[in-house]
Amino acid sequence: MGHVAELARVALLHGDIETATAKADEYRRRSAARHVPNEEWLSHALLGLVAHARGDYATAIRELEQSDRENSRVQLAIARAKVAAGDRAGAIAACRRAMQFNGPDFSLAFAWRPAKELLKELTKEEAGNRPPARPS
Repeated sequence: MGHVAELARVALLHGDIETATAKADEYRRRSAARHVPNEEWLSHALLGLVAHARGDYATAIRELEQSDRENSRVQLAIARAKVAAGDRAGAIAACRRAMQFNGPDFSLAFAWRPAKELLKELTKEEAGNRPPARPS
C-alpha cells in the first residue's frame, strides 16, 4: 500500500495534482479500511500536501494537523501552509517544532535544514526590529 502513497508524492513533485489527488484518495480509502494509525496519519499528510498544491491552505493545515504531529516533515509542511495562509507566527512555531523533534526516524534529517532556512527568512524582520545588543 505504501507504493500508492509514493505515487501520490511523485505526482505532486511533477505538478500532476489530478493524479496526486486520485492516489491520495485511494490511499485514504485503503487506510481507513485497515485502521492502522500510521497509515491514517500518512493519509492526512498526503491530503494536506495535495490541498496545499491546490492552494487550499486552510484544508492543508487542517489535514496536516491530523497527521503525525511528531514528524518533522509534517511540521515543515504545516509551516509552509501557514506561511501561504498568512499565519507568520504559526509558521515560526511550526518551524521550531520541526527542528526540535529528535525521534527514532529520519524525518528530522529531511526537514531540519529547510525548516531552519524558512525560520531564518520568517524571523529576518524580527531581527531587524530588535534593539542593538549592549556591549559587555
